[in-house]
Amino acid sequence: MSRTPVETERLILRPYEESDRETMVRFYMDPAVMSGRKYGVRDEGDANTAFEVLLSHWHEHGFGLWAPVEKATGVVMGELGLRYTDDPDQVEVSYGLFEPHRGQGYATEGALAALGYGFSTLGLEQIVAKSRGSNAV
Repeated sequence: MSRTPVETERLILRPYEESDRETMVRFYMDPAVMSGRKYGVRDEGDANTAFEVLLSHWHEHGFGLWAPVEKATGVVMGELGLRYTDDPDQVEVSYGLFEPHRGQGYATEGALAALGYGFSTLGLEQIVAKSRGSNAV
């Protein structure tokens, strides 16, 4: 699959690069971000491992979670895209954004682009979404 970025009106969705490591380690350690996500807040070692998993998913499968970059600022806002779940026959849409980027429709905009990519480009027949039971909105 192509590592070409996907663009929406306000986002560039691109594969992660090694230069994103510091941002994503901070992301995975941030209680405001991770307390409601299924894997929870991580320590620095686990956060680095999570970033390695992002990179390896792309290498192994040709798709994965993207770095959602805000076009207006060039800032990486978190993670957003598609990945295999623990079930190797199941792909999920997943997203999480740093707190300042929430409530502005970025997650919806990016998730719709990810779903479109999954169905149209990847030819997936089904995409699931999962969340923590305690993640009430």
